Amino acid sequence: MTSPAAPSPSSSLPPAAAVEFRELTSVDEIRLVQAMERSVWGGEDIDISPILLMVALVKSGALLLGAFIDGTLRGFAFSVPGDRHGQRLHWSHMTGVDDGLRSAGLGTQLKFEQARRVAARGYSRIQWTYDPLQSLNAHLNLVKLGARADEYAEHVYGDSSSDLHRGAPTDRFIATWQIDANGTPIRSPLLARAALEDGVPAGTVTRREGWDVYHAAPSLPDTPVVRVPVPARFGAMLQHAPDLALDWRLQTRAQFEALFAAGYHAVDFRRADDRGDYILVRP
Repeated sequence: MTSPAAPSPSSSLPPAAAVEFRELTSVDEIRLVQAMERSVWGGEDIDISPILLMVALVKSGALLLGAFIDGTLRGFAFSVPGDRHGQRLHWSHMTGVDDGLRSAGLGTQLKFEQARRVAARGYSRIQWTYDPLQSLNAHLNLVKLGARADEYAEHVYGDSSSDLHRGAPTDRFIATWQIDANGTPIRSPLLARAALEDGVPAGTVTRREGWDVYHAAPSLPDTPVVRVPVPARFGAMLQHAPDLALDWRLQTRAQFEALFAAGYHAVDFRRADDRGDYILVRP
């Protein structure tokens, strides 16, 4: 999963050379990560990663990568080796960045450094989950990083103690990131088709009392390229208009699950301010 992304015009990132990436292995370093988990997600202690488990995972091949600026931990990415559907991979469980740097590109740098180090360990695939209705994370994962998604998982994390996740089930996309031997992303060949067609919308969006409202089409388009919208400010919607957020979740859940079952892949995301549309392509 990725850290919540919120625009922060005042945030700035030092030059890449000023960011030190370091693999974290000691108990003291893992305590720093625990503190950042509390800061980023605001969960209760029961949802914070246990130190003994983190130590065991790192010793057995997990990668706990820290990003330091002026000697202070400002972000981290944590992935573990595994096997899904018969394919070796690293499962990227968490990526968190300090609040003031979430829009400054540190998360992107962390992911690319993670890819390089995972590739050096002999892996060519990284997967993780993210909330498909968070437009900034959608843009990061599909556009900036070049991942794709063709799996939908319902209520993955159950009822979280974090205020950031309350108001709707914790449904997630499973993002897949193919990388070469140097850790360079291999983008989906379906992007070529996505670039040539606008796609048929799966529904319409209207406004009500300052919020986006979704009206799913009675049936999904049977076309090579389909667009599925996501709302503006879904994180705020979870807090202040939870019924509306739940409606978005359930309507888009049904559509994404049907599209993935029909063989579509989410390969692109077209932003319009703080909302946007997924571009799903059928091979």
